[in-house]
Amino acid sequence: MHLRPATPRSLPQISSYLPRCHVTNPTTTYLFPGRFSYPSNFRSTLLLMLQQRFYSPGIRIFVAVLDDGDEEWAAAEEEGERVVGHVIWERVGEGEVARGWRGDGWGMYLERTLLSLTSTYRTLFHLSPSTSPAHLLKFAQTFKDAYSAYPERWHVRSLDVDPAFQRRGIGAELLRWGMERAREEGVVVGLESSEVGRRLYEKVGFRVVGAREIGGVEVPVMIWDGRGG
Repeated sequence: MHLRPATPRSLPQISSYLPRCHVTNPTTTYLFPGRFSYPSNFRSTLLLMLQQRFYSPGIRIFVAVLDDGDEEWAAAEEEGERVVGHVIWERVGEGEVARGWRGDGWGMYLERTLLSLTSTYRTLFHLSPSTSPAHLLKFAQTFKDAYSAYPERWHVRSLDVDPAFQRRGIGAELLRWGMERAREEGVVVGLESSEVGRRLYEKVGFRVVGAREIGGVEVPVMIWDGRGG
């Protein structure tokens, strides 16, 4: 297995295993209450959201990919490369370093605009029955001020590993890139964790600094600080 930056072709593979990663996650149920009734729509919504992230300034997505010789490679060989995990990093802040990560171009801007129009169209005409737009908005607003003490940071927007490949250290490897950048830049790493994910994050040095209630569930706010001193 190796890690590499995601490409547009990686995103459909990510959206195919994501539903299996959140079967019992209460936050996912709150955000996507119709996911079991409309599984195809749930996957297409996840893909659209991944695409919007991919083309956003300051975002870096990395994927874990099977290598030739890996135990499961033979099963995936006929289908080509197989993505088994991913992490979405965002460099947050208004400092010079943060702005340097937000390089943009006309191609990205155009893709982002088209995806935004698609998302708006689906919302206006109720074409995403798996999803609660109101709950998505509330989630974003709930965590808006959770990191006021850390305006400059790397943020883990999501980290998921295909359930068939969990407990093999892939999640920790996916975290390594952003943690190294944070240490180099003298900033922290922030994230919101599920109860399942919390064990991994604590294992690599994250600590709980607060919590927010969303959909009747308390979601831990976690920070990793590798600045020393």
